[in-house]
Amino acid sequence: MGGRGCKAVFSYRNTCAVIAEPNELLQMMVGHYQDAPTIEEATRLVLPRCREGNGGHECRIIYSNCAEPILQK
Repeated sequence: MGGRGCKAVFSYRNTCAVIAEPNELLQMMVGHYQDAPTIEEATRLVLPRCREGNGGHECRIIYSNCAEPILQK
């Protein structure tokens, strides 16, 4: 979206992660990140926090992924 000065604010390894944001465009939107053993668990945890952090507006998952474990000998 043309942002400048971006930086990483969340990383995950050997787990699943989701990002949630409000369903509607708000003047001040706050995205929320969550990791957990499964996408379903991360979703269950993040949606209420996203709703609370955005004035009660419903949120949706905009990203979900599970990182594969890195096996080392």
